[in-house]
Amino acid sequence: MSGNVIKKAIPVGKIIKLGVEIACEVATETAEWTRPSDIAVAHGPAFTEAVENSTKPLPPKTKKLISREGDHKSAGDPKDHITAVAYDAEGNRIETFILTPLRRSNHSQYSLGCSPDLLAKCGF
Repeated sequence: MSGNVIKKAIPVGKIIKLGVEIACEVATETAEWTRPSDIAVAHGPAFTEAVENSTKPLPPKTKKLISREGDHKSAGDPKDHITAVAYDAEGNRIETFILTPLRRSNHSQYSLGCSPDLLAKCGF
C-alpha cells in the first residue's frame, strides 16, 4: 500500500521521543479507503504506545507520524506491524515507517460493531 496516499487523519496523542515532540495521528481517509473515526480512535492507544516504545530511530526531522494501516501481517512482513507515514514540521512526507505493536489493538467486530470485511477495508 505504499502508493496509498493519506488524505485525512485525526490526532490521537503526542509523545516526546529523544526530546522531540511527535504528533501521533490515525488516518481516516486514504486514496483507497475511508475509516470510521471511532475505529481510528480505538487504534490510537496501541499506535502511540508502539511509537513511544519503539527502539527503531525515527526518520530525521520527523514531527508527525500518521498510522495508515493498523496492526496487521502482510506477505512482505509476516509479523504483526503498524504501517505509519512520517512527516516533517512543514507537513512534507518523509517516508513510510514500520512499527511493531506491543499489544494487539481491540478491533474486533464485536466490540466495534464492524464486519471483518469493513475492518479489512479500513486497513485493520
